[in-house]
Amino acid sequence: MIRRILALILIFGCTSIAWLILGATIFSRTDDVDRRLHEQVASVWGSPQEQTPPTATYTTQTEKKTQTTLPDGKIVENTRNVSSDVSLPLNSTDADVRLNLEYRQKGLLWYSLYKVGFAGTFTFHNTSSNTEAMTFRFKFPAQQAIYDDFVMSINDIPVTVTNEGGIAVASASVPAGADVRLRVSYRSQGVDSWYYSFGGSVEQVRKFRLHMATDFKQIDFPENTLPATQKQATNNGWDLTWTYDNLVSGFRIGMPMPQKLQP
Repeated sequence: MIRRILALILIFGCTSIAWLILGATIFSRTDDVDRRLHEQVASVWGSPQEQTPPTATYTTQTEKKTQTTLPDGKIVENTRNVSSDVSLPLNSTDADVRLNLEYRQKGLLWYSLYKVGFAGTFTFHNTSSNTEAMTFRFKFPAQQAIYDDFVMSINDIPVTVTNEGGIAVASASVPAGADVRLRVSYRSQGVDSWYYSFGGSVEQVRKFRLHMATDFKQIDFPENTLPATQKQATNNGWDLTWTYDNLVSGFRIGMPMPQKLQP
């Protein structure tokens, strides 16, 4: 009797170990396939996106004097011009984001893709006492993506844009002490998640408003992100708003796409 019990225990133990090995092998292979398929999907559709605010700078010239002592002890003074960039403060942000979820299947796995429409108005203030030639830079949220209907305007006037390593660059002359409005809009697409970052580890944000409309009900605010200050359910999704007068934070605004149950 004892031998039969021990045999049953041995058989149960060996079977359990075999199932554990099989499960681990299937999980490892599925994870490897998922990684490769995810890269393929991102290469066709677009990668996760993280939008940051634009910057505005102007260049100043200052004289720098240096002294050199010659072998005979004579001191010679030299003067040269040194260029330096001055950043303008971002006084306000008013942005609208629309996220439309699209599930796509690759192989046997499902992936959460999305289309995004972005439009933002950013106000800068020229702190200089002179009229300055300002350079505005807007970093695209992802290198691996497409941007349709991209428009960049300064004080409601469309401007010519150049692309410098994934950054849209434009320039305009701004009078002394004046405010200048930079507006950027585009349509794009990505996968898994969309984020808005304030640009650094801990940043001060003034007069900020971001409105996000989704066409899906299942929403989540990931760890280390800011929850919406206002939420309103719609027929097919949510209207979310983040509003801050004077915020100091290192957190981002983020929206992960709902995941479909895998077969």
